[in-house]
Amino acid sequence: MWAPNPGSRPLVLLPIIIVGQNLQAKASDKRAEDTYNDAAAVLHDAIEIQKHLAAQDLILSQLIAAAKTSPQSMAAGQTGPATAQ
Repeated sequence: MWAPNPGSRPLVLLPIIIVGQNLQAKASDKRAEDTYNDAAAVLHDAIEIQKHLAAQDLILSQLIAAAKTSPQSMAAGQTGPATAQ
Protein backbone atom coordinates (compact mmCIF):
# COMPACT_ATOMS: atom_id res chain seq x y z
CA MET A 1 0.00 0.00 0.00
CA TRP A 2 1.24 3.45 -0.92
CA ALA A 3 1.51 6.06 1.83
CA PRO A 4 2.30 9.69 1.09
CA ASN A 5 5.59 10.95 2.34
CA PRO A 6 4.91 13.31 5.32
CA GLY A 7 7.74 15.53 4.09
CA SER A 8 5.85 16.33 0.87
CA ARG A 9 2.92 18.04 2.63
CA PRO A 10 4.62 21.45 2.85
CA LEU A 11 5.14 21.34 -0.92
CA VAL A 12 1.43 20.69 -1.43
CA LEU A 13 0.45 23.54 0.88
CA LEU A 14 2.93 26.03 -0.61
CA PRO A 15 0.72 27.10 -3.57
CA ILE A 16 -2.23 27.57 -1.21
CA ILE A 17 -0.10 29.76 1.08
CA ILE A 18 1.16 31.80 -1.88
CA VAL A 19 -2.37 32.39 -3.16
CA GLY A 20 -3.46 33.48 0.32
CA GLN A 21 -0.54 35.88 0.58
CA ASN A 22 -1.37 37.34 -2.83
CA LEU A 23 -4.98 37.90 -1.77
CA GLN A 24 -3.83 39.56 1.45
CA ALA A 25 -1.43 41.78 -0.50
CA LYS A 26 -4.22 42.91 -2.84
CA ALA A 27 -6.49 43.68 0.11
CA SER A 28 -3.66 45.60 1.78
CA ASP A 29 -3.02 47.60 -1.40
CA LYS A 30 -6.73 48.46 -1.62
CA ARG A 31 -6.77 49.64 2.00
CA ALA A 32 -3.67 51.76 1.40
CA GLU A 33 -5.23 53.33 -1.69
CA ASP A 34 -8.46 54.05 0.21
CA THR A 35 -6.48 55.65 3.04
CA TYR A 36 -4.60 57.82 0.54
CA ASN A 37 -7.84 58.92 -1.11
CA ASP A 38 -9.38 59.72 2.28
CA ALA A 39 -6.33 61.79 3.23
CA ALA A 40 -6.49 63.67 -0.09
CA ALA A 41 -10.17 64.47 0.51
CA VAL A 42 -9.44 65.69 4.04
CA LEU A 43 -6.63 67.90 2.72
CA HIS A 44 -8.95 69.36 0.08
CA ASP A 45 -11.59 70.09 2.72
CA ALA A 46 -9.00 71.71 5.00
CA ILE A 47 -7.82 73.98 2.16
CA GLU A 48 -11.41 75.01 1.42
CA ILE A 49 -12.02 75.76 5.11
CA GLN A 50 -8.85 77.88 5.23
CA LYS A 51 -10.04 79.88 2.21
CA HIS A 52 -13.43 80.40 3.83
CA LEU A 53 -11.87 81.52 7.12
CA ALA A 54 -9.52 83.92 5.31
CA ALA A 55 -12.51 85.51 3.57
CA GLN A 56 -14.31 85.82 6.91
CA ASP A 57 -11.21 87.36 8.50
CA LEU A 58 -11.10 89.98 5.74
CA ILE A 59 -14.77 90.88 6.19
CA LEU A 60 -14.43 91.02 9.98
CA SER A 61 -11.35 93.24 9.70
CA GLN A 62 -13.26 95.59 7.42
CA LEU A 63 -16.21 95.69 9.83
CA ILE A 64 -13.93 96.36 12.80
CA ALA A 65 -12.15 99.14 10.92
CA ALA A 66 -15.50 100.68 9.94
CA ALA A 67 -16.72 100.46 13.55
CA LYS A 68 -13.59 102.19 14.81
CA THR A 69 -13.85 105.06 12.34
CA SER A 70 -17.59 105.57 12.62
CA PRO A 71 -19.16 103.83 15.63
CA GLN A 72 -22.39 105.86 15.32
CA SER A 73 -23.09 104.61 11.80
CA MET A 74 -22.52 101.01 12.92
CA ALA A 75 -24.92 101.47 15.82
CA ALA A 76 -27.51 103.01 13.53
CA GLY A 77 -27.23 100.08 11.14
CA GLN A 78 -25.97 102.15 8.20
CA THR A 79 -22.92 99.93 7.62
CA GLY A 80 -22.33 96.23 8.11
CA PRO A 81 -24.69 93.37 8.74
CA ALA A 82 -28.39 93.81 9.41
CA THR A 83 -29.29 94.74 12.98
CA ALA A 84 -32.33 93.58 14.93
CA GLN A 85 -35.08 96.21 15.08
